[in-house]
Amino acid sequence: IQETMLWMLIVIALIAIGYLMLIRPHRYWIKRGVKQGNPVLVFGDNWGPAIHKQSFADMVQMVYNISPNSRYCGMYQFFTPILVLRDPDLIKQITVKDFDHFLNHQKFIPEDLFHVTLFSKSVSNFFTKLVKENIKSREKYGIVRPDMINLLLEPRKCGIRNGESQSVQDTGFATVEESEITKAPAATKQQITDLDITAQALVFFFGSFDSVSALMCFMLYELGINPDVQEKLKQEVDETAEKCNGKLTYEALTRMKYMDMVVSETLRLWPTVVTADRVCTRPYTIQPKTPNEKPLYLKKGTTVWLPIYAIQRDPQYFPDPERFDPERFSEENKGNIRPYTYLPFGSGPRNCIGSRFALLETKVLFFHILSHFEIIPIEKTQIPLQLNRKSFNMTAEGGFWFGFKRRAK
Repeated sequence: IQETMLWMLIVIALIAIGYLMLIRPHRYWIKRGVKQGNPVLVFGDNWGPAIHKQSFADMVQMVYNISPNSRYCGMYQFFTPILVLRDPDLIKQITVKDFDHFLNHQKFIPEDLFHVTLFSKSVSNFFTKLVKENIKSREKYGIVRPDMINLLLEPRKCGIRNGESQSVQDTGFATVEESEITKAPAATKQQITDLDITAQALVFFFGSFDSVSALMCFMLYELGINPDVQEKLKQEVDETAEKCNGKLTYEALTRMKYMDMVVSETLRLWPTVVTADRVCTRPYTIQPKTPNEKPLYLKKGTTVWLPIYAIQRDPQYFPDPERFDPERFSEENKGNIRPYTYLPFGSGPRNCIGSRFALLETKVLFFHILSHFEIIPIEKTQIPLQLNRKSFNMTAEGGFWFGFKRRAK
């Protein structure tokens, strides 16, 4: 009897431990009155992507649809609870108005791994020497170029305080606008070294490769399967080339309205960043706005997601969301787009600093491609496009396949 009782106690203890470790974490949002889905043991809402039955974007869409009438809903990244923001006004409140409570991004890499060297010593020395010599030459001869190194040199040379900004010519609808918070004067000045400038230049340069290449591939796909859109864009390319005698200028590129419409619609339908995150750095309470809500307390360390892919495909904000329609971003229509429902480069002070660079790169590439070629589907082109379920990033199942047919002029 004693042995039986002992085994019963062991089983009860194991069940209790199993509940505390495996089940209780997935009841976090239920206890706080937040709608959530049906998280899978251990995996949470990541089960589909984990077993390659669902793309990451499709998982975000599934979570977004959990509670269509709510301003937010809950999900789990394995055991980590994440609050998904569905309401544009709430997104603005957290990313802009109350930005000082959500200063950080979520860390996917352990702290000690940040000290791993990404480049060999010879490569690091090469880039450091290159940037230092460039800076020395500019300062010696008073050379000013409209590039990132110059932007980083100005605060060091002139003592521009943290948060001050200079006006930059608009590069398109999708360009991220600076928050008023970042424009406000700060009390301390930034001390920027040559090494800081080198590091920022490398991050800016290499960090944009994957997202910009994805944008280019998706735009290639949409132009290839929408010949009417491609034809209209080719006409604008030809007109622009004629006006600038075949030598594209920055000013000419920024005047290409239809090019900007096509790029903006590509980023709406296929945002290269599926979600953006913020981590609560100070305790914060979301006050109720609807009768079925109650104050939601977020403790320090809580992660919130901006479901970019899903909100940009919400028919409430973008009618017939699956259709590729650049006219959404025409001069007549773009004013109808509700603020904080179009977020291809994030929102608020922690948005993507490379938005202008990415847009300019993409527009220059397609200007030159369409000047000489027509983009056509080939036998291996997948129509309709299916997202890769084995990749965390936005990419097509089986890759992107299209042909270039030389234009007759």
